[in-house]
Order: sequence, then structure tokens, then C-alpha cells
Amino acid sequence: MDLLNEGLQHDPKAKSLIALTHEGTSKRFWVENDLLYTKGDDSMQRSTRALLELAYYWPQIWYEVEAYVRTCLVCQQDKVEQQRSRGLMEPLPIAERTWDSVTMDFIIELPKSKDNHTIIVVVDMFSKYATFIVAPTDCIME
Repeated sequence: MDLLNEGLQHDPKAKSLIALTHEGTSKRFWVENDLLYTKGDDSMQRSTRALLELAYYWPQIWYEVEAYVRTCLVCQQDKVEQQRSRGLMEPLPIAERTWDSVTMDFIIELPKSKDNHTIIVVVDMFSKYATFIVAPTDCIME
């Protein structure tokens, strides 16, 4: 870590990023204990390793930088979410007559009873009437 800290102090690009972070104009970086951190960007991990390789050499540099980033608690907490945000939940329409709208669920991996391992549950949304159908694990659609 001392080598990394020393490299940051002599790198003009890192110095400018640290200055931007102290001014509050950079949202992608933060400084902690005189080290520059990024918020979950793999390209920054590659550039950090490349900068270290220019100034220093040790056989496992790529693995050690990757392991450090992977185990850094702050890096994991501030990791950028890769999934798209989910849409808003919408209520199901209210059924107007029996069997107009049904829900279905499967209860699987039950103890075997006459070659059946599964219960198919069908519920009418209007009357809340439930039907339970026993079925084998590999039942065909009929």
C-alpha cells in the first residue's frame, strides 16, 4: 500500500483527480487515507494496474490489485448497480366473475405418494376457491 500511495503522490493525473475530489466536483472518486478510490469501475482498476506497472514490478501485481479491489469494503458498498431499475408494481385487475382470472402455483419435492411428488394449486381470484391437483414431478401439459 505504501508503494501505491507513493505512486499517487508523483502521478500528475492522480493529483488532479484528488484535487477534483477534494473540491467536490467528481462523483466517480473519493479520497480516504490519501488513497484515491473509484466507485465500481473496472476500467479504473485496469488503469490503476497499468500505472503501477509503469513505476513498479512484482510478479503478482495483477492478482494483488484485483484481490484488493474485490475485498475492499468501501468498493463493494459503492459498487455501481448493473441491473436496470425495475418498473413500478401495478395491482392485478379485479375479477368480475368466477374463473375469469386464476392463479397457479406448484408445491414440489414432496414425499412420494403413488408416484406423485407435486401438488398443483389453482385459485380462482373472484371466489378464492382453491383446487389442489396431485401430479408426478414430470407431468405433461394437458
